[in-house]
Amino acid sequence: MCNLYPWMKRGAGVIALVAFGLAGSAGAQVNPPVATNVPQPGQQSPSVWGGRFAILAAGSMQFAKATTANSNALSTTNVGGFQLGVEVFGNDSNAFEFRYSFARPTQTYGSNLSVKFNDQTYSMDYVRAIPTQGSIRPFFLGGVSVIHYVPTGGNNTPGAGPQVRAGIDLGAGLDWKLTSQLSLLLEYRDIIYRVPDFGLIGIKKWNNMPIPDVGLAWHF
Repeated sequence: MCNLYPWMKRGAGVIALVAFGLAGSAGAQVNPPVATNVPQPGQQSPSVWGGRFAILAAGSMQFAKATTANSNALSTTNVGGFQLGVEVFGNDSNAFEFRYSFARPTQTYGSNLSVKFNDQTYSMDYVRAIPTQGSIRPFFLGGVSVIHYVPTGGNNTPGAGPQVRAGIDLGAGLDWKLTSQLSLLLEYRDIIYRVPDFGLIGIKKWNNMPIPDVGLAWHF
């Protein structure tokens, strides 16, 4: 027993030295700094304006092309209107837009038949933006519309009734960033639509209507 005591004492000293050495190396190890300016994946904004949604308001002009059907000349007056919409961003380049448009033109059939009406258009479009380094970026859109034609005014042709027609939307424009949340929209749309007859003459004619518009969008 006496012969083992010095060896046990030396072993305890070696174990103590090893323990202190490991503790010192652990304390000297420093973790690399973590960057604080890198956003987490869940915090990345889906749009360049810092929001997933935008509301828009615009003024527009309708220029329907004159055409013919059933040997009758068809024309629609060029009128101004307004548009209201909501845009939902998937990311900085892709969005879906829901838009309501209103105008009050007059449709003429031949020389003595005309109907003044409210043109209410409900559109759903896919919007594809082209990312740029500057404050102006181009975009393209395409989608479908449902157009509700409602005769109005006391001098309309008797028997004219409301109608619903489908349309196809195509367009392009520029989105100009003015502030962190406000942008100016310069846009050109073309709606391919079926001409209304209000139940008067029974035509099946498709036409196209160019619609330039200028508006503002608020992003949030």
